[in-house]
Amino acid sequence: RQGRIEDAAREYGEAAQMDASAAEPRNNLGNLARQARRSDDAERWYLEAIAADPYFVGAYNNLALLCQDRGQIDRAIDLYGRALAKAPKNAVVMNNLASLYFATGENREARDLWRKALEADPKYVSPLNNLAGLALSEGDNDSAADLLDRALALDPNYGDARINRSLIARRRGDLLA
Repeated sequence: RQGRIEDAAREYGEAAQMDASAAEPRNNLGNLARQARRSDDAERWYLEAIAADPYFVGAYNNLALLCQDRGQIDRAIDLYGRALAKAPKNAVVMNNLASLYFATGENREARDLWRKALEADPKYVSPLNNLAGLALSEGDNDSAADLLDRALALDPNYGDARINRSLIARRRGDLLA
């Protein structure tokens, strides 16, 4: 596996060298560095991607995720906000920002953003699963089950939703779950 990652990094690096305005290979190099736990390298590549294309929302999103990894919550929120200013209907960015809000106890903000993410992309299952997790955290098993059923109707193989649905069934005493 390490050899394939190195091969990918080499190809992305060559693509970045050939085209100074290419944000995507720089973003991909950032992702590879983040996976390899080379945080400083990942940040450099994400910033280069943003410099190459200030409207490449993926780089803002990925840099925000890196900031979350580092515990830089305010910076992550700022980066998500910058991404949403450029792409206000980006459901992935909304979902990630909502997850950050949920992790910091801002449940109302999280709920609102997950709902907006679903409005932007009704077939995106992550916000449904995350809303279910919020409902579970508030003790609302029925709402959580409904949300998870919706997620599983869209993607029957969505593992997180299947696990959470099973958790609810066990809480209800359904031993077949």
